[in-house]
Amino acid sequence: MLASVERIGLQEPITVRPLGEPSKGRYGVFKGQRRWLAAVAAAKKAETKGKPVAKIPAFVREDLGGADSEALLLSLVENHQRAGMTARDTVNGAAQLELLGANEAERRRAAAILGMNRQQLKAAKQAADTGRVA
Repeated sequence: MLASVERIGLQEPITVRPLGEPSKGRYGVFKGQRRWLAAVAAAKKAETKGKPVAKIPAFVREDLGGADSEALLLSLVENHQRAGMTARDTVNGAAQLELLGANEAERRRAAAILGMNRQQLKAAKQAADTGRVA
């Protein structure tokens, strides 16, 4: 991905949300983190070579400023639907939902969206806790 981003720039926007006070202008990536990391690495390379640095296209979701569990769920949905998402990715995402303190309704919704039942979501969290993920 890095080679592609270096050659043609980031073609698909990332999605970000405000972090902390909106007036501070800080945003966090919740969809497209690998694209963002590639764009940042490409920008650093361009800077060291004295070349122009490409801007990173982004969608800003102002409505998700304090909604950690919703932002994580949207990230998981995107990753779950892409080819190559591993069982470890799903398990780690489920564990993150638990760590964020998602309520039972959020957990059930996440399980349904990810094609899991509530027991599978619990098992995923336990597997992540114990490090027993293939």
